[in-house]
Amino acid sequence: MMANLKWVLSGALLLAGCGGTKPAASEKAAPVEPVKIVSFYAAEPMASLDAPARLCYGVENAQSVKLTPPVEQVWPAMSRCFNVNPRVATRFTLTAVGKDGSEVTKSLELKIGKKEEPRAAANGGGPQVLFLLSPSPEIPAGFPSTICYGVSGATKVTMEPGVADLKATAKFCATVRPEKTTTYTLTASDAAGHADRQTITIKVK
Repeated sequence: MMANLKWVLSGALLLAGCGGTKPAASEKAAPVEPVKIVSFYAAEPMASLDAPARLCYGVENAQSVKLTPPVEQVWPAMSRCFNVNPRVATRFTLTAVGKDGSEVTKSLELKIGKKEEPRAAANGGGPQVLFLLSPSPEIPAGFPSTICYGVSGATKVTMEPGVADLKATAKFCATVRPEKTTTYTLTASDAAGHADRQTITIKVK
């Protein structure tokens, strides 16, 4: 009787071992965030043959980026600018590829024209802010935004709230990271104390 009981218990243990443990329920894969081209623009809509043009872009949730025509190496970045020097009017297309293989594109046309002389400033030919713009005027808190500007006749450029390493040049872009909606004031000044100002507001969602 005891021998039979041992055989029954051994068989039960063997069957339990063969059955194994029930596999845990697989976790749901996290949803893939859609790829976005946040910005793609030219600092100036028209380039000249004697000076390079500046293109800027920003993408989100991209695993790769390509530019057509391929005049510059590009990669995923929230805010990046580079120079191009086309000899004829050119349509540039930026393509961002997401982690799921999806693609989004954005194009712009850069025209070629004669370099224009800066118009006389209202202060009698002193320093002048030629333009002040941002491709992403509304961003989430803490995200970077690009502000581009151009000045003439200036020896110094400042921005409030403070942005470091600004240059007194016809084309320049700086990156800001406002935590709340902020109005930036760009001031171009010369050695004689003349100044010209413009403002731009970056909204934070």
